[in-house]
Formats: sequence, C-alpha cells, structure tokens
Amino acid sequence: MNPEKAAKLYVESRKWREELVPLGYIPESEIADALGDKKIYLQGLTKIGQQPFVVGKANRHLTSASKDPLQFKKFIIYLFDKAIASSFKDGKEIGNEKIVAAVDLKSIPYKSIDARAFTISFQLLK
Repeated sequence: MNPEKAAKLYVESRKWREELVPLGYIPESEIADALGDKKIYLQGLTKIGQQPFVVGKANRHLTSASKDPLQFKKFIIYLFDKAIASSFKDGKEIGNEKIVAAVDLKSIPYKSIDARAFTISFQLLK
C-alpha cells in the first residue's frame, strides 16, 4: 500500500468531481438531449447480489459524443450517480459496489457506433 499515492489520487478525483459536478449532482436540464434519446435504463437491483442493473440500447445512441463530449461525460456521471444511489436503502449500502450492465446490440445502425463515446466512457471508469 502507498498512502501518499492514494491521498494524491483522492485529491485529484475530488478536484475533478468539483470541476465537472459543481452542484454535487448533474441537473437533468444539462443532459436533456442524452436523456431524450432513451438509450439507457436503470432497471433496479439484480435478484442475486443486489447490484444496480443497467440496460443500454445501442441502436438509440443518436446523440454523438463527438458533438458535445462534455454533455456526454455529464450523462455518464449522471448514470453512475443514479445507479450507485439505487444501491442504498435506508442509508445503508445493499449491494457490493458493482454495477451490472447489459447492452442490446440488436439492429444497431452504423451511425450509432460512436468511438468517441466508448473512449469517454472507459476513461471515466478508470
């Protein structure tokens, strides 16, 4: 373990969060276009393990992350915030800090394949 490195990374993550989410949450008005696509749904918790379960419909990804990468980042943060918040009940965590996701790739058109969206999503998971 390296406490100095951990402290540095924690401070960096807090600064990053404060810059991107100054209110402490992402207002739906800031990501209205991404929400309007109805491409990702929070389905509740899994029966086994009680993790948040997210379903994504890739064929509905029409708002390109290349057009507005900041809005897409905020959308992903909003999604994770909602999923994580759903894993708490009466102020206590009921999951085990995992999120289960399923992506429906049926009938995905070429215009819905967005390399920038994949890049942004995986950078945020890092």
